[in-house]
Amino acid sequence: RQPWVNTIAYYPLTSLTTINDASWNSRNATNSWATFGDVSWVDCATFTSASTKIYLPAFWDISNLTMSAWFKTTATYAVSVVLMIAPSSDNKNIALQITNGDAQLSRYTGISFNIDDWVVNDWIWHNMIGTYSSATWTTFYVDGVYIGSDSSRTSVSGQYNYSFIGWHPSWQSMFQYNWQISNVILEDKVRTAQEI
Repeated sequence: RQPWVNTIAYYPLTSLTTINDASWNSRNATNSWATFGDVSWVDCATFTSASTKIYLPAFWDISNLTMSAWFKTTATYAVSVVLMIAPSSDNKNIALQITNGDAQLSRYTGISFNIDDWVVNDWIWHNMIGTYSSATWTTFYVDGVYIGSDSSRTSVSGQYNYSFIGWHPSWQSMFQYNWQISNVILEDKVRTAQEI
């Protein structure tokens, strides 16, 4: 999938040592121990330990967000984070993650709310898309299929300067590291189901 019109940043995670923002917005990421290569004809980053992560650069608070990532995994327990977006610390965040083998969209603002209902730990490529708006609702899609929505929690706001691909600072001991991630896209717009 190519970047959308309102792209904040696009990380194809190709076979390069640098993680360039392919949207030309100059929001290049920083790698910490992820390896890159062609896996089954897909360029991707591989995550294998608690030290493996990709730091995203800071970007200012936005009122609308669509986040998308392709991944494959065999994770069967606890939590593995594909993409986490957070202002200043992990006390508030929105994340695409795997929990007990299920794809999950999590929004945490002191109280956690999760949308999940799709087994994805089958070692084939899947796509997760989560949308968020300042109106405090989130919507979740897996492989283009609508999974669910929520509007019961407060917003996640602030300068987003504590965000990662493949890592969460509070859950390292619960992680199961055996997966690849590719084509991470952040967009300043809430996509509708027809646009997913």
